[in-house]
Amino acid sequence: MILKLKGVASILLILSMTLPLSRCNQTDSSGKQFDPPRYTYQYALSDFKINDIGNWLLVIAFIWPLGSFLYQRTKNISRKWFFVLEIILCVGSGYFIYYAATLFGQIWIGGWIALFSITTYFILSIISFWASLTRRSS
Repeated sequence: MILKLKGVASILLILSMTLPLSRCNQTDSSGKQFDPPRYTYQYALSDFKINDIGNWLLVIAFIWPLGSFLYQRTKNISRKWFFVLEIILCVGSGYFIYYAATLFGQIWIGGWIALFSITTYFILSIISFWASLTRRSS
């Protein structure tokens, strides 16, 4: 059950890349907001540059959970180090996703779904780690 939920969270995380992470109010040259308001939306890959390491880190932050899920699905993983690595990667991914979603303005639907997904994956990784500890001791 935990593995299936990890799969759902990782797929939602990838799908959130296609949605706007944040939105920002546009202003005119004098700094006043337009009436009615105009918005600019920021997507995960909207300004992707192939030679920028920060862009690649953001892509990895969105994609690695799916790779981890697929690996766990094919192998029976019960090693503590694997789940500790997942927990660390979730924290790093959460940081990058939050930073990308709040850098240019107000967090928007893609940002909320991404943060929900990586948080869910994080909680499930902690549960998996705890289960690996209890399996070893019994």
